[in-house]
Amino acid sequence: MFINNLIIEIIKFFLLKIKAFLAYIIILLLIIFLYFNYSMNFYLSSLNKYVYKIFTPILEVSNNTIKNFKDYFNVIVNFINIEEKYVKLLADKEYMEEKLVNLKYIEYENKQLRELVSYIPDYSPQFITVRVINSTSGTFYRNLMINAGIKENIREGQVVIYKNSLVGKISEVGTNYSTIMTILDVNFRAPGFSIDLGEKFIVSGNNDYSMKILYAPKEIILNQDMEIFTSGDGKFFPPGILIGRIKMSSVMSKSLIIPSVDFSSLNYVTILQ
Repeated sequence: MFINNLIIEIIKFFLLKIKAFLAYIIILLLIIFLYFNYSMNFYLSSLNKYVYKIFTPILEVSNNTIKNFKDYFNVIVNFINIEEKYVKLLADKEYMEEKLVNLKYIEYENKQLRELVSYIPDYSPQFITVRVINSTSGTFYRNLMINAGIKENIREGQVVIYKNSLVGKISEVGTNYSTIMTILDVNFRAPGFSIDLGEKFIVSGNNDYSMKILYAPKEIILNQDMEIFTSGDGKFFPPGILIGRIKMSSVMSKSLIIPSVDFSSLNYVTILQ
């Protein structure tokens, strides 16, 4: 019985020793793990600092190099663009100089021809600028009212323009006001002329924001944006006043003219006296 108790006590003793040993081992492993973990973090932190110190200047130099390269590239592109514009301006200058020479020669020829045929120049009219105070329109008319009349020597039939573009003619005169029949009025007529084709015709209002051509050969084509001027025939309208431009290419009898005057924003007009 005594021996059994002794054996049990010895076993308990060894078990306690083993537990204590295992506890020491675990504590030791934990200390080693914590040490290596701290060391690893320290080394990683140090490595990051060294890497940052080494590569930051390199990256800054690279960024500056790229920025400088982009700046140089933009300078080169701008220089090329400026050179192209300069070449174009030189070409335009030469073209305009050539046209100027041609115009001077034409002017010289005209002067010689006038002297040969005893040409009598057109009468240069006086003019007065007045304010538009109202606009009226209906099924068969498109009129403007101005703040000038008999007192300002306004008379029926006088031509009305705006910046050398045809507006219409005086149709009614009062003491302090007058009415303008515009070129949009369906009853308006004016002799027209195409410099490009050398053709003459009659221009009529269409009672909208366009005009039409009357008494024109059907086979003649008018191109889009072609300019139409007054021909001077009939002596009511001076020659060379811009009427408008062709809306789209078509035969002359079906062509529509868009007036060069914007009637929606017309505040002042000039009356030729």
